[in-house]
Amino acid sequence: MRIFGFNITREKAAKPVTDWRRGWRVIHEPYTGAWQKNDELKRGDLTCYPALYACLNRITQDIGKLPFLLKRRGANGIWEVAENPAWSPVLRKPNGYQTAQQFREAWILSKLLDGNTFVLKQRDNRGVVTSLYVLDPCRVEPLVSEAGRVFYRLNYGTANNLLPEAYGGEQIVVPASEIIHDRINPFHHQLLGVPPLCAAALAAGKNIRILRNSTSRVQRKVQRREQRQDRCDRCRPEVHPVLIQGGGFAACGAASLLGRADLPAVRHPAVQDWHRLDSRRHDS
Repeated sequence: MRIFGFNITREKAAKPVTDWRRGWRVIHEPYTGAWQKNDELKRGDLTCYPALYACLNRITQDIGKLPFLLKRRGANGIWEVAENPAWSPVLRKPNGYQTAQQFREAWILSKLLDGNTFVLKQRDNRGVVTSLYVLDPCRVEPLVSEAGRVFYRLNYGTANNLLPEAYGGEQIVVPASEIIHDRINPFHHQLLGVPPLCAAALAAGKNIRILRNSTSRVQRKVQRREQRQDRCDRCRPEVHPVLIQGGGFAACGAASLLGRADLPAVRHPAVQDWHRLDSRRHDS
């Protein structure tokens, strides 16, 4: 049907893409009863593993340092850096709260952790893209209509989402022309990427358990040492020590440590007899 020069068609509601692999975002137990033992395998814990964190940090920062370049093919067929007043500004400053490097780092980090990067375009009255926003992949859902058209549902629960004013807290469905969807390794569906973190999950989870066990073992040793020290402190007699001189049993400086340097040294009878016998041997 054509009304006022526009083609009006009727189309059924688009359906979300079925993630039959149960989704990387869903947290499962490594084994039955793992959550009761506080042994879940969560993505937040995996990213805190030092080696994996270092890899993610190095990759995102190295790619983030690479600048956006707008190139144009010259008459001789060679690509040259060009400047365009419609596209160059958004490449230099993608949005109001991120620099170009931070924008590229957020792009790559979303791709490494989730396998998908969703970038929302903001246009002006001329239809020119003026801002780009990297979306939270956990809040974006691809939709496919029966006619094969692709849409994206944004499920932000609050208006404080760093997005333009037109995108509030309610669910909003936008066409694929307003979303840049960069995905990696779509093994199960062409609209669902599988992240590299999925391949490193078991190895990182094993190493995290090793670190936790060693940390708890050291904590138990320190706790037992502190308990023994407390018992020794409680059993220590609160009396002035008897200074025993000679025979290797002298408590050197004990009286001065107590602040009573004027106390006389007391000799044990056995020590006195030993000194008399030793003196006789030297005299003979």
